Amino acid sequence: MASRREREMRKEIDETFRPLFEKYEADPGNSEGVPLQQLSQQLQQSSTLPRMRINAMLRTADADRNNRITYEEFVVEMTRTDDATRQRMGVGRRMFNRAVMSAVPGLRPRVVVTADAPDFMTWTDEGDLESFVDAYDCKPPPIFIPLVTLVEIGVFLYYALHPDYKDMYPVTASSGCPMDSPLIYHPHRRWEAWRFVSYMLLHNGYIHLIFNCFFQLVLGTLLELVHKFWRVGLVYLLGVIAGSLASSCFDSRTYLAGASGGCYALIGAHFANVMMNWEEMQFDWLKSPISFIGSGVVRLSILLLLAGGDTGLAVYSRYTSAPASRTSFAAHGGGFLAGLLIGVPLLRNLDVKNWEKVLYWIFLILFLLLMAGAVLFNVFCGNKGVDMCYAMPKPTEPPTDGSVYLVNRNF
Repeated sequence: MASRREREMRKEIDETFRPLFEKYEADPGNSEGVPLQQLSQQLQQSSTLPRMRINAMLRTADADRNNRITYEEFVVEMTRTDDATRQRMGVGRRMFNRAVMSAVPGLRPRVVVTADAPDFMTWTDEGDLESFVDAYDCKPPPIFIPLVTLVEIGVFLYYALHPDYKDMYPVTASSGCPMDSPLIYHPHRRWEAWRFVSYMLLHNGYIHLIFNCFFQLVLGTLLELVHKFWRVGLVYLLGVIAGSLASSCFDSRTYLAGASGGCYALIGAHFANVMMNWEEMQFDWLKSPISFIGSGVVRLSILLLLAGGDTGLAVYSRYTSAPASRTSFAAHGGGFLAGLLIGVPLLRNLDVKNWEKVLYWIFLILFLLLMAGAVLFNVFCGNKGVDMCYAMPKPTEPPTDGSVYLVNRNF
């Protein structure tokens, strides 16, 4: 038998929300419940909760996943939520103690994530966020991208000023990469696994360095303000690894230097971000200049221009430059694909939808399979064994200009 507190709780819920459901249930077409979208719009008008919190609550309440909410489903959700949320929904100001939870056996109150709470979860419905612009904050401030940029500049200056390297590999606008550095990706020293990551620290001339640093500071800092350094850093590093693995498979005799794999991973992560948070980015996007600039339409347009323009230049350089100095757009493509595939499951999703949960696992599994395949290729076809997978290379003269990307050079 229900206790006094339980009866009071149900009475307050009935007084607040029952008339709303009766209005819809009068229509025979709503016999299976109120359409989720319509109920959300009604609750937004009468509640102080942000739109994304209401949508998250209703999706949780929709136990049979038919995009309709019956009154009993709604009562179950209101019972299991916390006191502050019930008050903001207009259920009165009485506090419900733990005994109330026995009204629905087996339920426990959920912890609600707020915008000010430490964000270590990836796919958790956010708290008091009304649009994607609200997700930007400096708690903590961007850390990884500025730090890795400083390290890349430091390594560049070290080789540019070191007496053993500055005469052998003089730095110019488009040359100066130390080809005998233990950091460069060496296609015939694949057992030195650190080279698959450390090549990002080297650059071929100051134009190469400036462009990559500017690129990653702009794109990476914007991501860190929302998704924080532990996610962005992982996306960046996985993009670097994926870039060298892709190059090792499709440009199997190519040396690599530069952070382009990581930069393209940031582009791919931005595409994943737009894909997962499109609705939040488009909410009231014409309301203010900031909302317009941060909208999904503007973001997508800028990303397409950046990625398309740079890819076009990379392809042009690949087929017009001298054989000893070519851009490895395989590394670019590998970084971009890694950023897109791992960005979907790794980055913050402000309002999780059912189809996004399916996409989460598809992209994660696809990323793991591609990475595993690339690693196995290097294990069984790496080093001298690469000639078993591809035709024997044609002999070429050793490069004399300290180029970044070298093809068909054997050691």
